[in-house]
Amino acid sequence: MIPSVKQSSHVKVMLLAFASGVPGLGAILYLMDQKDYSLLTISTILVFLVSIYAYCFTSLYRLVVNPWKVMANIIAALKERDYTLRVRYPNIEDPMGLSFDELNSLADYLQSQRMDMMESHELLYKILQEVEAGILCFDQDEQLVMANEYARNLYNCHDKEGLKGSVEDLGLKGY
Repeated sequence: MIPSVKQSSHVKVMLLAFASGVPGLGAILYLMDQKDYSLLTISTILVFLVSIYAYCFTSLYRLVVNPWKVMANIIAALKERDYTLRVRYPNIEDPMGLSFDELNSLADYLQSQRMDMMESHELLYKILQEVEAGILCFDQDEQLVMANEYARNLYNCHDKEGLKGSVEDLGLKGY
């Protein structure tokens, strides 16, 4: 049994594209061999055809591989919470164009969600600063994320960023 070699999809496409041109080149060489052409004529035609074949092959490679690389880079940027990158694709009707359009829409949505969250956080912070009672805000890991001025005064911490710790560190475990 021959072990199968796992190849990426773009390598498979490129091998198929390369293999699709070989029979045509072989047929041209065979037909030229049947006629009485000089070696110079055969080699000139062969160089010309191979050049065109190589150009078409590299163009196909760029058409197949580059959009996928761009898509991977955009998705990586989204994972890193960079929502500023956008893709322009010439044909929105093309499946790749539709995919890029959806990625752009997703980036727009995530960017608006981030802005809404930041505005909400800022509004909450302003409201907490106006309340005349000590308020401590903790995250799901019981780490302090926000404290108003009255809470900082209760802990004798007058520095705005100075009050830190967990529920247990601040002596609030039972509350």
